[in-house]
Amino acid sequence: MKSETKIKILNIDFTCNSVLTPPISGNVYWAVFAGRRDRLEVQERYWHYLYKVGLLTEVHLWDFTSIANNATEAQLNQEWIESRAKQYEYITIKGGKVNKTCVDLWNAVCFLDFYEYYAENLAKLDVLVKVDDDILWVNVSEFKCFVQYVFHSKDEVLVSANIVNNGVVAHMQQQLGMIPESVGKFEYPWAGRTGTLYFSIDKALNLHKYFLLHKEKFYKEKVLVQYFERLSINFFGVNYYHAKEAFQMVKYVFEHQKYFQGAKDETALTTFANVHLNTKQVIYMRLVVAHGTFMNQWLASKKLTADITEMYQKENMTDLSRGSQ
Repeated sequence: MKSETKIKILNIDFTCNSVLTPPISGNVYWAVFAGRRDRLEVQERYWHYLYKVGLLTEVHLWDFTSIANNATEAQLNQEWIESRAKQYEYITIKGGKVNKTCVDLWNAVCFLDFYEYYAENLAKLDVLVKVDDDILWVNVSEFKCFVQYVFHSKDEVLVSANIVNNGVVAHMQQQLGMIPESVGKFEYPWAGRTGTLYFSIDKALNLHKYFLLHKEKFYKEKVLVQYFERLSINFFGVNYYHAKEAFQMVKYVFEHQKYFQGAKDETALTTFANVHLNTKQVIYMRLVVAHGTFMNQWLASKKLTADITEMYQKENMTDLSRGSQ
């Protein structure tokens, strides 16, 4: 399959007006696979802002702090999320059972409780936004419109944000002229997996630096990108109806690993569920977010990963122009 067939540019006529009024009448849950406290300290400013203006109902910190490179680090991370849950009434900790039993980041069982919980507990008017703990920047002016789009979605099982530092999305961003080749060449990863960006901390650093200087280039108002293979699920939204179906598919894949060759939640959601449910999966270009580093980028240089985190710690919370193309 040629690379140009793996993504499809769609034009949409989606109207969303007021930025700071509640987006829907149901609940909006911001759920994080937590937690590395240095990244979460950057992300938490977005929780506070979005909750303050009425765009978030609750923040759920799923406790994966036991998956740390040493026990001391795990304890410090857990103390951090516990302190936030005590300080802010809208922040709750989930997944204590997982924290005690899950010792391997790549073990599918680690994430099963997460998907089962929302499949069972989302109400019909709710929207779930799943976020990696190293999402370091969010275009908050578009969050309401993103939630509205997810809520009204009928045939799009997952709606991804426009993610900086994501293999498939970086290729698409370059195809749309957002990233010049002087920053790096971002090929389409084979089957949506890994790719040179996934392994390169230098590419990630160059991309983050470029983005921080040219945020407006990444915003597209009336564009969706449909993708047809696996996508790293760094930031996505799902409504009640699709969560019920897609998350059950995740459970099925986890329970029948021998038939799915060890597939994890990303493949279950963006490949198997999409095909099984005969739905679309899209990238919503108006909501731009920045994803810190992948595991292999972090392994390549923990110092440069820390440098990227610090870049966003120093960055003011800014909005992209709603009229920018």
